[in-house]
Amino acid sequence: MLPPGTALLTLLLAAGSLGRRARGPPQPLSPISTIQPQANFDAQQFAGTWLLVGVASSCRSLQEQGHRAEATTLRVAPQGTAMAVNTFRKLDGICWQVQQLYGGTPVPGRFRLQARGARGPVDAVIGETDYQGFAVLYLERARRLSVKLYGALCVPQPAHSP
Repeated sequence: MLPPGTALLTLLLAAGSLGRRARGPPQPLSPISTIQPQANFDAQQFAGTWLLVGVASSCRSLQEQGHRAEATTLRVAPQGTAMAVNTFRKLDGICWQVQQLYGGTPVPGRFRLQARGARGPVDAVIGETDYQGFAVLYLERARRLSVKLYGALCVPQPAHSP
């Protein structure tokens, strides 16, 4: 014979588990979550003008129009933990300017752009930079990863007289 109240406890536990669905396999990590940002990322040093040098992506539109990537300029300004990013691009004879705010995250060098539409937000990681000559940025939207190589805009320095 069961102790008093055991049947009631068994019924309550069984009823609580009825509403739960079985757990499926865990979702794989998103590609960008495995990329480490630049160690000791400094947004102040990263600020400035960058020129897009090359793109590698699984995104179809970038694969189809990647040859047009050379005409893209990125101007970056820190905004607290966020980054204000102005992208200038000439496409089909028309100059485009896109202003975006990449929100900061608890991890320096990781950002998130809250984009509209069904494709969802864009996650960005500054994977590597020397702050003066190059920067490698990783962007992910809808589990599609893009890698962009930027070069710094070099302004010629005046020659020094002896």
